[in-house]
Amino acid sequence: MAGSRSFEVRTPIFSSENYEFWRIRMTTIFKSHGLWKLVEKGISISDSKKKVEGGSEEEVDEKTAAVYMQDAKALGIIQTAVSDKIFPRIAYAGTAKMAWDLLYGEYHGGDQVRLNDLINQMKTFGEILTNERLVQKVLISLSKSYDPICLVIENTKSLETVELQEVVAILKSQEQRFDLHNVDTTERAFASLSMNSKGQQSKNHSKSQKNWNPKGKPWESKRKPQQNNYAPNPSFGSPQQTTQDAAKPQCKVCSKFHFGECRYKGKPKCFNCDRFGHLARECTIELLVDMRTNVCGKVQMPTGNLVDVAGIGSLVIETSAGKKYIREVMFLPGLKENLLSVVNMAQCNLCIVEPEKCEEAAQDQSWIKAMEDELSMIEKNGTWELVNRPSDKQVIGVKWVFKTKLNLDGSVQKNKARLVAKGYVQKPGIDYNETFAPVARLHTIRTLISLAAQKGWKLYQLDVQSAFLNGKLQEEVYVEQPEGFVVQGKEDRVYRLHKALYGLKQAPRAWYGEIDSYFAECGFEKSLSEATIYTKTRGENDILIVSIYVDDIVYTGSNQGMLNEFKKDMKEKYEMTDLGLLHHFLGMGVIQTDSSIFIHQRKYASSLLNKFGLTDCKPVSTPLVATEKLIKDDGSGAADEENYRKLVGSLLYLTATRPDVMYAASLLARYMHGLSNKHYGTAKRVLRYVKGTLDYGLMYEKGKKAVLMGYYDSDWGGSIEDSKSTSGYAFSFGSGVFSWASVKQNCVALSTTEAEYVSASEATTQAIWLRFVLEDFGELQAYATPMKCDNTSAISITKNPVFHQRTKHIDRRYHFIKDALQQGVIDLVYCPTKDQVADIFTKALPKERFNYLRDKLGVLSAQSLKGSVSV
Repeated sequence: MAGSRSFEVRTPIFSSENYEFWRIRMTTIFKSHGLWKLVEKGISISDSKKKVEGGSEEEVDEKTAAVYMQDAKALGIIQTAVSDKIFPRIAYAGTAKMAWDLLYGEYHGGDQVRLNDLINQMKTFGEILTNERLVQKVLISLSKSYDPICLVIENTKSLETVELQEVVAILKSQEQRFDLHNVDTTERAFASLSMNSKGQQSKNHSKSQKNWNPKGKPWESKRKPQQNNYAPNPSFGSPQQTTQDAAKPQCKVCSKFHFGECRYKGKPKCFNCDRFGHLARECTIELLVDMRTNVCGKVQMPTGNLVDVAGIGSLVIETSAGKKYIREVMFLPGLKENLLSVVNMAQCNLCIVEPEKCEEAAQDQSWIKAMEDELSMIEKNGTWELVNRPSDKQVIGVKWVFKTKLNLDGSVQKNKARLVAKGYVQKPGIDYNETFAPVARLHTIRTLISLAAQKGWKLYQLDVQSAFLNGKLQEEVYVEQPEGFVVQGKEDRVYRLHKALYGLKQAPRAWYGEIDSYFAECGFEKSLSEATIYTKTRGENDILIVSIYVDDIVYTGSNQGMLNEFKKDMKEKYEMTDLGLLHHFLGMGVIQTDSSIFIHQRKYASSLLNKFGLTDCKPVSTPLVATEKLIKDDGSGAADEENYRKLVGSLLYLTATRPDVMYAASLLARYMHGLSNKHYGTAKRVLRYVKGTLDYGLMYEKGKKAVLMGYYDSDWGGSIEDSKSTSGYAFSFGSGVFSWASVKQNCVALSTTEAEYVSASEATTQAIWLRFVLEDFGELQAYATPMKCDNTSAISITKNPVFHQRTKHIDRRYHFIKDALQQGVIDLVYCPTKDQVADIFTKALPKERFNYLRDKLGVLSAQSLKGSVSV
C-alpha cells in the first residue's frame, strides 16, 4: 500500500546578503502555503468584507478573522526568516506586505547584487578571477577622488587576504563622506545628518538624496511623520497603518502621532535642522561639515580668555568657482568676544593655499607653468612614448601633486607640480621586483659636516631636477595620459614608460641604480659602511666626498678643482640646480664660516610651538625636572594619545641638531601607550624649554686633526617600573658632537659596574662603525679611539682577561668589548664625573649641571657666536 510522505520546507535565514536568492526561495514557500497573494497584494478590511458579501454578520467576522490569521501566519514566516540584525527593520510592520515591501525596498537590486552579476558575466567570458584580482579591478576602476582611500587600503590591507565585501564597505563609507560635500546646501546636509544620528530612518533612508526608492519617488530630506522606529514606504496608504498609530491624532506642532499636549508647544523651531528650542540664527549644526567631536582643548583669545573647543571640522565657503573648504576649523560654542573688535590686537598673516585638483591649478598661471615644466622635463628625459593601449597589461593611473617650496624665512621659493603614478595598484613580482633604495643616516651627515669643519672645507649642494625620471625601468609599465594634457585625437592611447615616474614602487630603486652606475663609471668608490657615500681620490692628499639623499646631493673635498669638475660633469649628465653653498638640508639650517659650521633647526622648532599652541608659553631652563620620575600609572588621568605621539615624534626629529633634548625625547617615547596627563604635561615642558632655546644649534669648529673621541655613561636602575638602566654615549672631534644616543638597556644590571659595562659595549659598536666611515672619508684612525668613562671598576673588568666572578652572568654578546680593546680599536680612559658629557643622555639634571654639559656638547646659541650670526 502506497503511503503519502510529508515533509517540512526549511525556512532560509536572511542576513543582509544574497537577498535575490532569499526572495525567490521565500516566494516559493509562500505559494506552497497559499499565502503569496496576501504577501504580494496585502489585505484591508473592505476587501475581506467583499468576500463574504450577503452573509450574516457572524460569517463576516469569521472570514475577516481568518484572513487576518493567514496574514499573521505569513508575517510570522517572514519574521522567522530574518536574522536578529535584520529583525528590527520589520519589527513594527503590521502586515506581511508591509514587512515584505520594507525588505524589498532596502535590499532589492543592491550594489552587491549588481557587482555579483558583473563578476558572473566576466567569469562566463572565460576570465579567471581570484579575490585579489577582483579587489585590484575595483580599485583601478575608481575615480581619482578615491585615491586617498585606495592608498590607505593598499598600505593597511593585504590584497591577497582582504575580502571584496570589506573593500566595498570601506568605499561605501568614503562615498557617504563625499555626499556630505555634494548636497546643494549645507543646511540640507545637516538635515540628513540629524535624521541619521537619531536612528529614525531605515538603511535606505540613510543614503544620498540621489538614491531612489522602488516606486521611483525620491526620498525627501525633510523629516516625515514616522511610525515608531521605521519609516513607512510612500506607497502605503493610511488604511494600511497599524491600529496603534491610526488611533492617535497627528500633532500640529511636531507632526508626530501622540495623545495629550505636545511638549514642544510654545518653543521656537529651527528651519535649518527641524529641531525645537532655538532659532535658525542660533543653530550651530550648519557651521561645520564633517565635524569631529572627540577632540578637546582650549584656545586663548587675543583678549587673554580661554575658550573650550567642542569640535573640529571643515567650513564651507561659496565662491564663484564653486564650494571651497577650509579644513581643521575649530568650533567654539562658548565664544562671546566679537573678533572684529579686537582685530588690532591680532597679527595679520598670509596663508599659502596649495591646489588639490588639476581644475584648481588651471586657474593660476604659476601652477600651469609648473605643470608644463614637469611635462617638459619628462619629454626631455625620454621617460615615455605614446602607444596603443595594451590588452594584456594593466594601465596605471596618474595624478598631479602640487607643493609650494619655501625658503628658510618662510617666503615662497617656487611652485612645484609633480606628476605621480598611482603605484598602489602594482603587484609585486608582476609589475616590479625590488623597491629598496638606501638613504643617508643623520649620523653620517653630521659626521661629514663635522669633518668638513675640522678640515676647513666648504660644503656644496646640488638638486637633481625630477630625479626619479632618470631611473631606467626593467619592467614593462603603462600609464594613462595626465589630466589636462591629453593629446587631441589620441585620447584612447597610453604612455609606455622607459624611465620611472614618482609614485611607482620601483622608482627609488631605479634612480639609485642609475646614479650608482654613473658614479662607478666616473671612478668613485662606494663606502662599505654607508651605501650613499661615494669618494674619489687624486694623488695622496686630494679627495672628493659625495653624499646623496634621494635627489639632494651634498659634496665637499680638499681640492676646489675636483669640486668644480664634479659639478660640471653632473650638469652635463642630468638636469641639475646648483644651490651653491649648503644652507638647508633635511630640515636643518647650515651656516658656514671660515672657522666653523653651525647647524640648527630654528624654523622647525618654531613650527612645533605653533602646531601645539605654545607660541606664547613661558620658557623653562631645563627640559625635565631633576627630582621627578615618570611611571606608567601615576593616577593623573588619561590623555590624548594621538597628539602625544605627534609631539614625541616631532621632538625625536628635533634631536637631529639638539642632543640636549635627546634624553627627554627618548624617555617620553617609552609611554606611547596608556599615557597620562602627567606624561603629556612633561612633553609640553620640553617644548617650553625649546621655546627659550630656539636659536640653539651645534657648533663644529676647525681643528688640527680629526681624532675620534667618545664618552659613555649609564644611570643604574633609572626606571622605577622594571629597574633597567639607561645607556648614553656621544662622539666628537673635540668640538661639537656628531653622533649620540640615549637608549634603555635590555637587561637589568645588578650593579653600577655592570650597567657601565653594558653601556661601554653599546658605545663600542658605534665607535667601530664611525671608524669605518672615517676611513672611507680618508681619515684613517691610526690609534685606538679613547672612550671616556667615570667608573674605574668597569674599566678594570674590561681590561682584565681573566674570568671574573662579577661578570659570569652577563650576556656574552657584551664581552666583545674585550676583543676590541685587545685589537687596539678602543681604549677605555677614566674621566671625572663632572666632565662626563654622556651624563646628559642618562638622567634629568639640575640647571647648573645641565647648562655645563650642554656647552660641552657644543650646543650653543647663535647669538653667542662671533659676529652674532642670525638664524
